[in-house]
Amino acid sequence: MTRSLAATAVAVLALATGCSSDGSSEADPTPDPSGTPTSSTSTPTTDPAKPAVVLRGYPGSSCQIRGGMVVEVGSMRVTRPVTLGKAGLVGDVNVVRGAPSVVARPDSGPDWSGSYPGPQPSPRSRRDLGWDQRKPLAGAQLEPGRYYFFLPIRVRPPSAHFDALKVTWSEGDVPGVAEAERVSDFKDSCR
Repeated sequence: MTRSLAATAVAVLALATGCSSDGSSEADPTPDPSGTPTSSTSTPTTDPAKPAVVLRGYPGSSCQIRGGMVVEVGSMRVTRPVTLGKAGLVGDVNVVRGAPSVVARPDSGPDWSGSYPGPQPSPRSRRDLGWDQRKPLAGAQLEPGRYYFFLPIRVRPPSAHFDALKVTWSEGDVPGVAEAERVSDFKDSCR
């Protein structure tokens, strides 16, 4: 082999092992949702430093003058394929939970989390949230991406409270829990 041919072979090998064309980096924990889905038979990557499900939280507290039905909306980022288990509340008092649902966040949908009075959001909010495309949360298999989840609750008088939203999930046989702080009080008066 000539010296120039050997140098070219070394340069090609160095380029092949040292460069990547997908533009991803270890600093970017969010995989490209348009990529090839992970096979369900593959071994899950469970790195506690990079959770598979992240909920958006709102530290602080809020007081709401409402009773009856309320729909709690949570924003969720999924970084690896998971199967959802349940959605619920942490530290809830005088709250009855309904059946949760989930939907892929529409492209134009904001990264929003909050409450809607009544059994469902307004017509415009239903469109913005993808409400009509939602499916039951329990057992939903999600690919990496951004999602909303909905938890209908009934607030009991005279007051109610919760500290956080919670979603359980599994990655293969490995279970996980994601929580997002959102301290909420429901009272007759917020003075």
